[in-house]
Amino acid sequence: TLIARGPYLGMVQQRQDEEAVGYTRAELLSIIRIKLAGRAAELVFNGNEMGLTDGASNDLEGATYFAKLIISRYGMEEGFLPVVSFDDMMKSSLAKVYFDKLNEILVRELDNTIQIIEGNKEKIEALADELLVKSRLETEEMRQILYGDN
Repeated sequence: TLIARGPYLGMVQQRQDEEAVGYTRAELLSIIRIKLAGRAAELVFNGNEMGLTDGASNDLEGATYFAKLIISRYGMEEGFLPVVSFDDMMKSSLAKVYFDKLNEILVRELDNTIQIIEGNKEKIEALADELLVKSRLETEEMRQILYGDN
């Protein structure tokens, strides 16, 4: 929807339970990309200087949260197997290493998200045009625009 909801100017509601257990590393990275999509879209459609807004701040926090889980709680990043809290990691003598790895994951996934958006600009513009008409789209309406499915 592009209808403002509380402090949000618009939002995408994910149907998956982000607190569920049993996610693979690939699924967690996918969640990070979804959370980075707003910022990536700003960069692709509006540019780096004039196009960035504070609208992605909550999503950036969420992406950071999931990157932290990959590094710490789930031990899914090479060289970061010990499962300890991220706070404990940041208090250790290796804090810079952990922070750099966190940043590496986020920057890599933002780049991946930008590539996905750049490869689908026309479809995204079609979604935006339809949102301007209807203000809200359900999953099936989005599928029809993106894939021509019925």
